[in-house]
Amino acid sequence: PTNFNRCPNTVASRDNKKGVFFGGVFNKRDTIIITDTKNQAIQNGITAEAWVKPEDSKYYQNMLVIGKGKDSAGFYSFALSVDRRYSRVKAQITPTVGGEVKLWSDFNSVKMDEWNHVAMSYDGFSLKIFLNGALVKEKIISPLSSAGVRLALVPGAGLEENDYDITIGADGANRNLFKGTIDYVAFYPYVLSDEEIISHFEEDTTLDTDEDGIEDVIDNCPITPNPEQVDTDEDGKGDVCDVC
Repeated sequence: PTNFNRCPNTVASRDNKKGVFFGGVFNKRDTIIITDTKNQAIQNGITAEAWVKPEDSKYYQNMLVIGKGKDSAGFYSFALSVDRRYSRVKAQITPTVGGEVKLWSDFNSVKMDEWNHVAMSYDGFSLKIFLNGALVKEKIISPLSSAGVRLALVPGAGLEENDYDITIGADGANRNLFKGTIDYVAFYPYVLSDEEIISHFEEDTTLDTDEDGIEDVIDNCPITPNPEQVDTDEDGKGDVCDVC
């Protein structure tokens, strides 16, 4: 059976679609750095995912959600981003063989100013993009043998190393700044199955932690029952969760 209980190597803040806001302001350090990941081994494929609520930015077309790079050669080991100009997901990797590979979802597939679940995976054979619980794009990367068998890249599904930690909200050089809110962002140094990735979206959109009849994805106080959703000061947090 498929194992749905494996844990990610790195998880940033998750607060039931409250998340962390990134201003996307040029020349201001607005990044979460996952320390001690410069030497993160990426030999067995990867999966990265997050809930994002992107906003328009005047600075960067490509807004990084999570990635590792760029290095002096100008590439990422891996990166999951939102292309704000065309409202689409971008995934890119740099395998140890074959050079940088990029993949995009369709134009206008990402809803700006709304929550979207975005994910990417790479297993040595193909690069995939998932959006809101569906596999939306796939690019076959590895070559075929003379017998027509798909060959994994050497070594395995390894990606090029660089001297940057894994970052969220901007790359290691403080470029490609994300503007908007990011929540429940995770990096796995292995490949999750398509079913596992899709299940993460489905679980998050049906969970009702406080059992008040309001799903966590829209509940303004997901840990304390408040079916009326009263928010007197209109700060996005229900009155029963406000700290006086």
